[in-house]
Amino acid sequence: MDATHREFVTLLNEMESVPKGELGAYFDRLLAHTQIHFETEKTTMIESGFGSRREHEDDHNRVLAEMMQMQRFAGRGMEKIARSYVRDKLPDWFATHAASMDTALALHLHRK
Repeated sequence: MDATHREFVTLLNEMESVPKGELGAYFDRLLAHTQIHFETEKTTMIESGFGSRREHEDDHNRVLAEMMQMQRFAGRGMEKIARSYVRDKLPDWFATHAASMDTALALHLHRK
């Protein structure tokens, strides 16, 4: 989980320096990584019998929907909105999610 989180942060940080007109392609990479990341966590939660799985998945689904919307914006040339999301909202969400929901999952797995 830690390695996947580091990859997410790396991709997120790389997006800060993406040249104008290329954000859509970088968003594709971030979204693909995030979808695999969330699917892996979902499988882990199911297999380990994690009690808070629904809430965790709901949070994943909400942020994936936001990311897909921002990907569409970036692909249509509305990069300012997408860049603002990547710079201002996504890092805060990730920090909160990792410190709360992912920490709870990690503790659960450690106990297993």
